Amino acid sequence: MSDVIDVAAIEDNRMFIDGLRAWAGTLQGIRMSAVASTVDELLQAGIGHHDVVLLNPTLRADPDPALNVRRLIDAGHRVLVIDGSSDLNMASRTLAAGAHGYLTRDHDMAALAATLRAIAACGQRP
Repeated sequence: MSDVIDVAAIEDNRMFIDGLRAWAGTLQGIRMSAVASTVDELLQAGIGHHDVVLLNPTLRADPDPALNVRRLIDAGHRVLVIDGSSDLNMASRTLAAGAHGYLTRDHDMAALAATLRAIAACGQRP
């Protein structure tokens, strides 16, 4: 695994984005490299490589979370869904679409960091 995990976030909640940026700024080895409010915005930005993309499954502009996961997977991204609810239907739909992980927002930031590291490590070639 590389020394730094580059993370992109697709999130339309500005307060949550600010919190993610502040949190990532306190960690060694995790960098918030891009933030977009829609899947299209991230995919069209052509911003370099991301080790993991954090995805809010309830985006106002992109209401189909399974389709959003599939589009990101098809573009070569590893996806961690970060959801505000523990709706099992949402979890199963996004995981079935190919998401690499699903974390509810009631987890602490240490759990988020550990999950990001695990997903990034799985994508590394020996």
